[in-house]
Amino acid sequence: MKIALSISENRIAPLFDVADSFVELDFVNGEITDKTTIELPSILGPARIFDLAERGVELLICGAISRQFNLLAESLGLTVYGFISGPADAIIKEFCKNGNLRQFRMPGCKRPGPDGRGRQRRRRKRRSG
Repeated sequence: MKIALSISENRIAPLFDVADSFVELDFVNGEITDKTTIELPSILGPARIFDLAERGVELLICGAISRQFNLLAESLGLTVYGFISGPADAIIKEFCKNGNLRQFRMPGCKRPGPDGRGRQRRRRKRRSG
């Protein structure tokens, strides 16, 4: 399985939409078999997603990600673990150990992993009086 992490200064980049560095990992039987750094500084957000998909990335671990980019990634077959923060090495180590990134979720976010969206407000229906 190929995994990509959006990176900024050896940490998960806070916002995928503007991230320009990625670490690509080949993950086989619970172990990393290859690690590559990818620089995409001048590529716009949607093109980044297309590039990752063309590279065969199946799982994207990133910080906050806009809904439109998340939906695009999912439509291209990528699983998105969004709203993750922390040191990249610690996240990679924890993912290899058990795949649970709950301790790295951004404050106010429901859960990491697919469908792990940030805090969302519910609109109240106003009573007509």
